[in-house]
Amino acid sequence: MSAANHIVFFHRNWNWYLPYVLRQARAACPAAQVVLVGQSAVRGFPLDPLERYEAGARAQAFRRVYRHMSPNPEKYELFCFLRWFYLLDFMEANGVERALHLDSDFLLYGTLEELEATYPIPPGGAAYCIPDQDHASFAWHASAHVGLFTLEALRDFCAFATATFSEERWMEQYRVKVEAQRGLGGINDMTTLYLFWRQRPERITNLSEVRGGAVLDHNVNLALNQHEGEYQLRDGLKRLEFPDGKATLYRADGTPVRALGVHFQGAGKLRIPEFYRGAPFPGQALGGLYAGYKRTKRRLKQWVRGR
Repeated sequence: MSAANHIVFFHRNWNWYLPYVLRQARAACPAAQVVLVGQSAVRGFPLDPLERYEAGARAQAFRRVYRHMSPNPEKYELFCFLRWFYLLDFMEANGVERALHLDSDFLLYGTLEELEATYPIPPGGAAYCIPDQDHASFAWHASAHVGLFTLEALRDFCAFATATFSEERWMEQYRVKVEAQRGLGGINDMTTLYLFWRQRPERITNLSEVRGGAVLDHNVNLALNQHEGEYQLRDGLKRLEFPDGKATLYRADGTPVRALGVHFQGAGKLRIPEFYRGAPFPGQALGGLYAGYKRTKRRLKQWVRGR
């Protein structure tokens, strides 16, 4: 099977950091097709309208069986599930056998060739982040904020996701998890990605592992990657530097690890301009000023609460 040549982002509405992540992906992989499926265009990137995929038969079937079991807003959690159905329809419509999905707060620093050489996946498989966890803890967490999918694996996952909300054996597992955690976290697509991995571990490559001196970041706000306390933190984020121009994280013992990409989740988004390494673009300075203002405002609120 040929290597992936499509990098796909899904995003509703518009946010100031979108130009950064799209342009960073293009800088890392200039030969790849960087695709934005969304509702608002970003200059320099053709928009594939989100509504083109919303009426897909499999997405509609999932909507009918979905049961909201999360403290987060239903619209948000449902979209997190539906994007996988949209990605499947995109791949089928465009004859794409293998694609890299990135969340819209992920800065890609490595090439697709590096990623696939470092994290080879079996035929019909996929790759995403799976931190170490005890199944009995009911954490049940895996994330495809950076996820490499073959068409076969994505078809299987979408069918599996629908089954988990329509078959009692899976719904019972969801209810047990919610009860065990007393509603914290609840059920989301990360739960289902974890259960999908549990069903077929031989087909899923773990992007949270350090391989060949490289890694993909799970969440820049946490020392966790594959293991708890695995990485150094600095100024509230994983210590991220660019010796010789290469993005580098540092493990707890100081060992440098090549970062093929970093996930600026949550408040970490405000640091995206600081760690962007793509070409200059119109509005870049304004985005940096806005992020700096929001960071200052957030710190002031934290200081006031701490008094």
